Amino acid sequence: MIEDLFVDDKINKIGVKLSGGADSSIIYYALCQYYKNRPDVEIYPITVSFSWAPHYNYFARRVARKVTELTGKLYTTRITAFVSHRNTSLRKYLELVVDEQEKQVERTIKEHGIQIVYSGITANPDLSSLLSFIQQNKKKFNPSRMEELLESVKQRDKERDDHSNRLSLQTINGVIRNAPFINKDKKASYDAYKQYKVLNSLYPHTMSCEHLSINRPPDNQQHCGHCFFCLERLYAFGRLV
Repeated sequence: MIEDLFVDDKINKIGVKLSGGADSSIIYYALCQYYKNRPDVEIYPITVSFSWAPHYNYFARRVARKVTELTGKLYTTRITAFVSHRNTSLRKYLELVVDEQEKQVERTIKEHGIQIVYSGITANPDLSSLLSFIQQNKKKFNPSRMEELLESVKQRDKERDDHSNRLSLQTINGVIRNAPFINKDKKASYDAYKQYKVLNSLYPHTMSCEHLSINRPPDNQQHCGHCFFCLERLYAFGRLV
């Protein structure tokens, strides 16, 4: 079981924020694995896609299907929403993602009686360790994009730099919220993939990149390799796919 992943056998209605990224996907897998012999337990993956970033829904669906194949546990209903919004800065876009996800979570709680909601949010890697990783692994990065890569580090969500004891488990308006990785960087996610032995079966189906092309179909997307989210993934997993 993932450290700090809260489970309660009395709970039977579960919401999971599932973006299709590596972190939320392994939490979703762990829950489906744990409850695979409990047909009474209803699991609701919750995904929000955006007009300039429609890939969330595609990869969340792909992960959900793969997890069903691996565990035999079928989700009850996939909760999806699509938000049309003008292009904006990456930081504003990420803030909007969080806001719209929470709105959809609240709707799901009310409509389906969700008792607990899981999130895959992680802390950022230690900055000095991350910069050292870049220096030691220069050959893994496109030299013509190195300046862009370093700029993406500067533009990261610095609130995630906080590795202090943020609450991984709390109750808000009677609903339990659990974010098992909130005080750990992405290497905790990697450890979970190793623990469940799904590095080669599940991980390749996930997508972390936020610089995907809106001009290419979702099934033809690749990690760009120079955004902060790709860097995190390389830092933790040693590979993008």
